[in-house]
Amino acid sequence: MQPESTQPAIAADHVGIHFLRRGRDDIVVDWGEIESVDAARCDSTDGTSFLEVYVDHVSGVDFRFHNVELGYEQVMASMEQHLIGFSRAKAEAAGTWEQKLDTPPVWKRDEAVQPFQLRPPKIDTREPTAEELVQIQAAHRASVCTCQKILGRRLTADEIACVETGFENGRITGNIAAPLSQLLVERQGGE
Repeated sequence: MQPESTQPAIAADHVGIHFLRRGRDDIVVDWGEIESVDAARCDSTDGTSFLEVYVDHVSGVDFRFHNVELGYEQVMASMEQHLIGFSRAKAEAAGTWEQKLDTPPVWKRDEAVQPFQLRPPKIDTREPTAEELVQIQAAHRASVCTCQKILGRRLTADEIACVETGFENGRITGNIAAPLSQLLVERQGGE
């Protein structure tokens, strides 16, 4: 199995493992958010063998890379540096998935030794752009129309005030407040 290009597909730094996506934002898995690492030997269609490494994020999402990818050496060295108890030799000695059935992962975070460190969420305090303002207005009109369709009538001024559409942390947000929300639930047969 040969790498797909001469550009690295993975890299690592003091923040974490970077899964490089050409032309798009990289996916970064922070060191403090990695729950476990596992590896297995796989056979390629050309008859050669390669190592597949799984990096399991605390959210339950797993990311994978292969020992034939550019950047592999540097990432494995960084994993040994940043994940207490991780051993590249142990990962590379992994058998096939069939051989590994019912065995623990190559590395699992010991929270007593290395607690999780979750990156705080990014806060975007900017005002909406002109395009986003148009989208907010369109979302508000669509929400009002949907409520009117459910109720089978036009909304009163007090009910329209319950349709909340805004912009928070760089995203368009919406909510339908009481008493309109309760009326909509009742109309749709909910409790």
